[in-house]
Amino acid sequence: FESKSMAIIKPTQAPPTYSTLPMAAFTVGSQAYHDIYVRLGDNHYVKILKQGDIFDESIFKNYREKGVTHFHIHKSNQLHYATELSFGTTKIIRNPSVSFETKVAEVTRQGIVTAEFLKTTPNLGPEEAQFALGYVKNTFTLADEIKAKTEGKNIDSYLKSAAQSEHIVSVTSFSAILARKLGFETEKSAQIIGLAAVFHDVALFQKNPELISMREADMTPEQKQTYYDHPTEGAKILSAIPNIDPTVPQIVANHHRRRDGTGFPKQVDAATPQNMKLAEIVGICEAYFDFVSGFKDDKNFKIKIEMAVFGGFSPEVADQLRPLISIV
Repeated sequence: FESKSMAIIKPTQAPPTYSTLPMAAFTVGSQAYHDIYVRLGDNHYVKILKQGDIFDESIFKNYREKGVTHFHIHKSNQLHYATELSFGTTKIIRNPSVSFETKVAEVTRQGIVTAEFLKTTPNLGPEEAQFALGYVKNTFTLADEIKAKTEGKNIDSYLKSAAQSEHIVSVTSFSAILARKLGFETEKSAQIIGLAAVFHDVALFQKNPELISMREADMTPEQKQTYYDHPTEGAKILSAIPNIDPTVPQIVANHHRRRDGTGFPKQVDAATPQNMKLAEIVGICEAYFDFVSGFKDDKNFKIKIEMAVFGGFSPEVADQLRPLISIV
């Protein structure tokens, strides 16, 4: 490893706790908001960039060749890093001279950092909710820019980028587009739907993150129970956050319920028709990505997705999603 900033933290030095971020959270030409490390082993970290340094192409190339997939920052810097990234991303997407592809890349990067940040924060509060809201606002800004343009290449690049990204990014990105297509135009509705999409699996990524990517058929009985409980548990976590709109936990509580009576949990507080539609937006986007991860290469994919995904949702919601998934 060659770096002017190289410094090894030895285990005898009582090392600080580090936050892990995938390489996709960083881009060529971006500035390091804090010192950046790679991990060599238990409690062995090498500083490869110091605060203010620029990520150049060689850094990504060299470390990929060495099998490195993640970088690290001091955990104490995590919130500040995420806040700086949010501020920088907002400036970029509001700049009319920046290409749409760059805006997509930056908002995707912000989403990846948001997901990692929330997964490693044991007690969510107003500060974390506000940070998630920054990502939500930028996501809906992109959705609005897509809607304002007539050419199809923008939505193509946006959806393909989202579909290949982290689970929270995929669900939130598609929920934003779907919400706009269904007529939810106000800033309040964007915030409610966006926060519900970001936090829909909050009970899983705080307690059992491995279940997010696991097929139900492969779960143990104990894991299945945890999975079935996560909408209710997630709603409880969100309801404890001061000043959060009560519709957000209600969406999370209902996002696995289905119009045809399937889904879970079976016993939840009754939701208004409007809130059930909001829950369907998040639910169908998640259901699509859960399904596609296992069956995209199946020759009967289109038939199976109609039965496994669309059948449980209202025609209005399902009909608006179909054109989107044909793109990816």
